[in-house]
Amino acid sequence: MEESIQNKIEEWKVVRSTIVEFDHILSNVRSLDITAIIVILGFAFQYSGFVFILVSALNFCLLLLEIHYHKYLNEIAYYAIDQRILKV
Repeated sequence: MEESIQNKIEEWKVVRSTIVEFDHILSNVRSLDITAIIVILGFAFQYSGFVFILVSALNFCLLLLEIHYHKYLNEIAYYAIDQRILKV
């Protein structure tokens, strides 16, 4: 019994560290998005069409990444509830 509880705690620590790392990556990607917006403002007159498409594609990819991230967090939370690691 004690070993099972310890295994669940260790498993939850791994899951939590994964979530924290993914959140850090997402934060870095958002910084990149801000940089891309600055670029589109800076080159709006010369390369507006190309940069607009590029930034739009980047924003779409970020949206898909955030949707995937929130689905992943929900799956982890449901798993933790099912395993009785997290109490609601």
